Amino acid sequence: FDNHSHHFNQTFKVSIICKLYMLAVIKFATLDPFGMGIEMEAGKPGWDDAMNGLPGMLGSSMPDTFELLNLLNFLNETTIFKRDIQFPTEFSNF
Repeated sequence: FDNHSHHFNQTFKVSIICKLYMLAVIKFATLDPFGMGIEMEAGKPGWDDAMNGLPGMLGSSMPDTFELLNLLNFLNETTIFKRDIQFPTEFSNF
């Protein structure tokens, strides 16, 4: 987010639905080049050292992709009422 001096020490508040949409957009943006799995990088949170073989070769995770699909289905069902969702202005730069 924007780190200008006037933003220090301010509480950043967003709704839970906004947080879930931002999570979905970020996960969708990290799909592998084939569009099948979420890209994985060693040493990052969520990296499963026990599965070093296949993700190490392909660099993507299908379980995370299915988790993204579940999240998108949930968001599709819960935002059926077409209410406006406020997103932070910094997220538009993503």
